[in-house]
Amino acid sequence: MTLGRDKIIIFGGNFSTLPPNTKNVKDFNDNECVNGMPITSDYSNESEWLRPFFSKFREVIPITEYQKNEHEFYTHTANRNGYWNKRLDYLFTNKSWKDGLIHQNSKKGGLETMHLSNHAPVTGTLILNLR
Repeated sequence: MTLGRDKIIIFGGNFSTLPPNTKNVKDFNDNECVNGMPITSDYSNESEWLRPFFSKFREVIPITEYQKNEHEFYTHTANRNGYWNKRLDYLFTNKSWKDGLIHQNSKKGGLETMHLSNHAPVTGTLILNLR
């Protein structure tokens, strides 16, 4: 597939894996139980899964910003009584972002989101150069 320069591509969602070079990849404090059996999250073998997206497109939170302060950009937890503890949700484009935000709580996004979903919303402002 050839991506034309005149085409605007935006895609995102819950990709169910961590960004490249994430520090903590297992032993999260929110392991889930299904039918009494614990389900643990271990992303150790998935460290490169998203690299093609990060190398070909721009993510709303630049990977360098994420790596400086990972917890600021977490989007998921399985424990509603806990707090966001990993990044699974993304927003990519072939253009440029003016800014991006993970709506973790009222201080970061203006709304308490933990009770709404186990995923925090991800938003961004896209820069459009329309001629």
